[in-house]
Amino acid sequence: MDVETAERLFEAYRAGLLFQDPDHVRPPKPNFYRLLMDDVLGRLPLRERLVFRHSYRAARQGLVLARRNDFDSAAERFAISRDILESRRPGEATRLLATSFLEAALAYFDYRHGRPDAARERIHTALDCDLTLEAEHGFHCLEMHRIQASDNLMMIDLRAGETERGLTLAGSIIAYAEGLTGALPVHRDWRPDLVRSAPVSLRRGAIAQIANEVAVAFPACPDPGVWSALLAPLVPCLNRPSLHPRVRQWLLLRDALGRRDHGRYLALLLEFLPGGRNLFPSAWYAAVLDFAAFCGDLGTEEGILVRRAILRDVKHWPDLPKAFHPGLRYPRFSSSSAHRA
Repeated sequence: MDVETAERLFEAYRAGLLFQDPDHVRPPKPNFYRLLMDDVLGRLPLRERLVFRHSYRAARQGLVLARRNDFDSAAERFAISRDILESRRPGEATRLLATSFLEAALAYFDYRHGRPDAARERIHTALDCDLTLEAEHGFHCLEMHRIQASDNLMMIDLRAGETERGLTLAGSIIAYAEGLTGALPVHRDWRPDLVRSAPVSLRRGAIAQIANEVAVAFPACPDPGVWSALLAPLVPCLNRPSLHPRVRQWLLLRDALGRRDHGRYLALLLEFLPGGRNLFPSAWYAAVLDFAAFCGDLGTEEGILVRRAILRDVKHWPDLPKAFHPGLRYPRFSSSSAHRA
């Protein structure tokens, strides 16, 4: 990397750091509940709708409380959600719908209590409910909920140290959500036609979520070679224009870095960095920190200067995941090297 290339890349990094896309100031949040209201709940009788909403609200409150580590209060809300279903005895469609959301929320509760196998079992129960609702009741929008449930399985695998399996599933979900493959390697009877008919914004939001989750997981991966597990399901799709362009750029530049194809890696960085962090903040930060590590490994004067300048900026980066703090967990940075920078 010569001086001119180093300067261009640093300018690309700073441009991306400052870039604010008015349409994507924050990562898009797929409004699945709104889609559910439009596609499903309008077909249920009013009484059934009210039962679902009350049960769903209690389950959602329980999930929020569990994320805040208020597990006793969360357990109370989950019990209320289930009691609503048992006491009001709704029809099969309402019962399955509410049970799917409740089991998915309880899966997180189980995971936080160190019960990953129980969490996986609950997610599979939710997937069973969704599949029955698709096949027997025509609730086609639930294919997107099945993708979300699969994403939860991926996160359990990654956090349980089953990195290769989790990353393989992540790559498969991205390809499936983009409509590029016909099935996922978990559960059964996938319906790619239903995914392709879902709103593009919802599908792209799901992909952005997965890309960011994977990027956050990488600092904890003991083997840098596990990147190939994520990429393997996507290799046939990488040159297709239908793959989300920002996801494609990130995958290609990370692959080029892993292959030590430095010329291609630097060229892809020049394309990726100016686009900023708005849509994929964790993936963008990961790319910048990978670049800083690359500069340090070069050992050249210009590389060391770029690395130092980036690491000085880190304390000003908004919403930087804790996993990325140099000197804490990010690969190839140590406390002493962060201090020297």
